[in-house]
Amino acid sequence: MSRVKSALFLILLILFQISGSASFAASAGTPAPAKWCVMVFMNADNDLDRQGIKDMCEMEAAGVSDDVNILVQIDRAREKTARRYMVSRRAAGAPKDDWGLVSAKVEELGEVDMGDYRQIINFSKWCADNYPAEKYALVIWNHGAGWRMANSERKGISYDEQSGKIITAAELGIALEAVHGIIGKPIDLFGMDACLMQMIEVAYELRENASYVVASEETEPGDGWPYDHIYASLFKSPETAPLDLSKLIVNAYSQSYLSNKKGVTMSVIDTSYLPALATEIDNFSKILISALTSDERIKTVKICVAQAQKFEISAYIDIGDFIKLVIGSMDAAEVKKAGETVLMALSKAIVVNSVTGGTAKNATGLAIYFPRSTFNQKYSTLKFASYAWDEMVNAVIGPKVSAR
Repeated sequence: MSRVKSALFLILLILFQISGSASFAASAGTPAPAKWCVMVFMNADNDLDRQGIKDMCEMEAAGVSDDVNILVQIDRAREKTARRYMVSRRAAGAPKDDWGLVSAKVEELGEVDMGDYRQIINFSKWCADNYPAEKYALVIWNHGAGWRMANSERKGISYDEQSGKIITAAELGIALEAVHGIIGKPIDLFGMDACLMQMIEVAYELRENASYVVASEETEPGDGWPYDHIYASLFKSPETAPLDLSKLIVNAYSQSYLSNKKGVTMSVIDTSYLPALATEIDNFSKILISALTSDERIKTVKICVAQAQKFEISAYIDIGDFIKLVIGSMDAAEVKKAGETVLMALSKAIVVNSVTGGTAKNATGLAIYFPRSTFNQKYSTLKFASYAWDEMVNAVIGPKVSAR
């Protein structure tokens, strides 16, 4: 069975199992659709336990709304288990619970493996069944490492300390495909309140199942997204369109870290432009491979890689900055022309990009994998690996590969 058919079969099987199980009813009968349903998958079953509660308190500080459903599935560390909360529709003057929250606790889940992508599907179905809306946002809250983590088996997002599992980029794609099926359309806004997740390798996995992707190329400060400002604005204007909400998140996030000396990044990707961008990167890669006819030209590309904007994991470089350096350095006209075409496609895919702090000043909004010595062979598991980028990288750095 092919990889695509296997993934499709798995999604159908998961949906069948969820549909066949007894679900928790939020009320007698399904309520009328709200304007927005924001689903926050908060994995605090690790060293972010206290930060999870802090961010939920920020959400509560935004107030209440009848038009916006803010729902959180939070799993905590040590002896604490998972719960589901309704944040935006709660009783006035509600007392704090044993976790210090005033949100309405809707369900006790027991211990949940938040490093299992099927939990995203389960949570999203519960939200859609019980709190339907015209527009949907899904936010994954936790540690992130792009498509991989250097010197570690951890690759992806949502690391669960108790299970030791993490959701890979490929599994994230499977989860969002299932959510697409549940709500009957691509997710209007998909956000990752986590480090290093705004990569083409990640976004390409999601391209058919989320309209906009909001994430950071660089690591995020410990406080993450300013949920009080984001949700307060959404509560005031529940008719906000997905793109406008995406822009609101980027603006609120950037304003929160204006004094941060280290680079802070956040961008919005319009996934409808990713196929065209991937095609242009593929074409650029093939042309560059053909142009690597001398050691001098290979050395030139290596210098461009060395000078390109990097992030906490140094094998992650900014696509736009790298292409600009190649255009300015290579003496091959066909490479320059292909590079300019990539930049044009990139400008369409990156709707908003914000950078504060000097260390990320050349970040243009989307990162890509380009190690300087050893290539990770697990890259082949990604959908983006069907293009020639990895072949070009190996043509530059040589044939050394790693299984990690």
